[in-house]
Amino acid sequence: MQKLAKIIFIISLVISVILIAISVIYILLQYNIIDSFLNNNYVAANKGVRKSSYIINIPDVELLDKYQEKGKDMLIIVMASWCHFCQDESEDLNRFINDNPGKKIIVVSHDDTMEDIENFLKEHGYNWFVIFDPDMLIRNHIAPGSSGIPAAYLLDSNNNILNEHVGKLDYEGISELYNY
Repeated sequence: MQKLAKIIFIISLVISVILIAISVIYILLQYNIIDSFLNNNYVAANKGVRKSSYIINIPDVELLDKYQEKGKDMLIIVMASWCHFCQDESEDLNRFINDNPGKKIIVVSHDDTMEDIENFLKEHGYNWFVIFDPDMLIRNHIAPGSSGIPAAYLLDSNNNILNEHVGKLDYEGISELYNY
């Protein structure tokens, strides 16, 4: 009888582990995380430049804390591919990102669909780290009640706003905002 109980316990344990593993894989697939890493689309910021654009479809304000480094400022650029001013700013932003690989820069997209921002990045050959946030959760967390795009927020390592600008910026404007 004890042997049967042990066998049932082991079978239950194995089934539980399998179900947990399947649940974790399902969650990772839902947010395109596994696909991004399997396709080698992202290299951590401290290891160099991203190989291609990386879009996260989890508009969670806690993401800012996860990507923030102690003692380092982080620039958040809020934009959308349909915005004429954002399109005008994009070349200078791309140049600034490429010229400053050691600076933390995250683009928050207010596009209607992920496909819109993906197509924009591919069309222009941009290599950006983007958080897709059509509901503006991150912006409302950073600067409640703010509006207008493009917008830029320089945050310290505690996510306090050090500098901000609403409206189009050129390369020099982005540099001045970052280096306040």
